[in-house]
Amino acid sequence: MKIIHSLFILLIAIILFYNSGCSKETKEKEIIVADTTILSTSLKGWDLYSWQIGNERYYSLLYGTNRDKTVEEVQFITNSTAQIAKVNSIIDLKNILLKITPAENIYWHACYSGSENISMPIDSIITDLKIFCIARKLNLQIIPCN
Repeated sequence: MKIIHSLFILLIAIILFYNSGCSKETKEKEIIVADTTILSTSLKGWDLYSWQIGNERYYSLLYGTNRDKTVEEVQFITNSTAQIAKVNSIIDLKNILLKITPAENIYWHACYSGSENISMPIDSIITDLKIFCIARKLNLQIIPCN
């Protein structure tokens, strides 16, 4: 019990230290992530979207559903329970994917009818993420444009 209590105190200290040292520039690039250590399984898999604005590429991970997502759900930080994370680097995306249980399905949408901004990154990043998912035993499927 003392170990759990000590770990809890350490976690709070790390969070406080991290938040106190953030500059304004860092906060502007802040990512959102679900407040869980391990993401629960998703009955309908996970939907992954990527898009580029200027020189920045973004990735958004959402719970899979049987409906089309709105542009707001995909690209903006919303109060939607469907959006798990919105990140602006492949490294941050991989850190999110580490939280997903092996054997889960991830559907990477190459385009989206609601927005022209949705696009795939360069081939080397796609290949890198495919290899990462294979190593993590995640089923990554790229959903082509219609």
